[in-house]
Amino acid sequence: MNTFWFYAWSLCFVSLAFVLVPLMRCFKNNHQINRTDVNTKLYLDRLHELEALYKTGLLTLEQLEAGESELGRELLQDAHISDSPSIDSLGRPLPILVSLSLPFIAVFLYTQWGAQDQILAARNQQTQPRQGIEKTIAHLETLLKENPDSGEGWTLLGRAYMQDERLDDAVRAFEKAASIDGRSPELLGRQAQALYFSGGKRWTPQLQSMIEEALASNPQELISLKLAGTAAFQEGRFEDAAMYWEQLLAALPEVNASRASVAADIKKAHQLAIK
Repeated sequence: MNTFWFYAWSLCFVSLAFVLVPLMRCFKNNHQINRTDVNTKLYLDRLHELEALYKTGLLTLEQLEAGESELGRELLQDAHISDSPSIDSLGRPLPILVSLSLPFIAVFLYTQWGAQDQILAARNQQTQPRQGIEKTIAHLETLLKENPDSGEGWTLLGRAYMQDERLDDAVRAFEKAASIDGRSPELLGRQAQALYFSGGKRWTPQLQSMIEEALASNPQELISLKLAGTAAFQEGRFEDAAMYWEQLLAALPEVNASRASVAADIKKAHQLAIK
């Protein structure tokens, strides 16, 4: 949100610069230039008229000089008036104030009515999944109180805890499931995954042992292969990461959407292993 307002205000100031700079130049020059040009043109026209009358004999030399002097005084007087504040200059602050206030008006209107539907929809999208997970957890916890020997129930609860990022609770739920249904490869992979993330993404001998046990029973256990490859890559063991991910890619169905990303990870791991 802070980034949004930074760019929004930056665009406002740039837009104001495009508006205010020509506006200020216009106010500075337009009044004087236009008035001076008009007065000068009128002066020259009237001067030419006086000279034409003098050449035709309708004016004497004294009358011509008197007319020229009078025109000169009028031109000087008009020039003096153009340099002093005028009624037109009183309107100068108004467009400037309007321009400067537009960003604040826009911000006010946006905060009141802007994109309310989208904001509410986004909030609903964020809260609804979490509310669904919390309801699922509460439902499973109630069922397991009545039937605590359900290994499948504990597995489902552990997966729900993972979605809710309750990692320590997920570890305990998977341990409970393993104590009831045995250490299946998939359950070992899920338990190792929960332990890895709850332990701050540190790879330990215990995790390595659990992964090896899972892959010994099922070399295509997807969670274990992905986790082992990710941990190896994070620790700079790029050859090991590529090995695990190659096994993962071979185990994935051809129609699986994640095959492309796994192939890209393998390529990157090979490149880093050469360096």
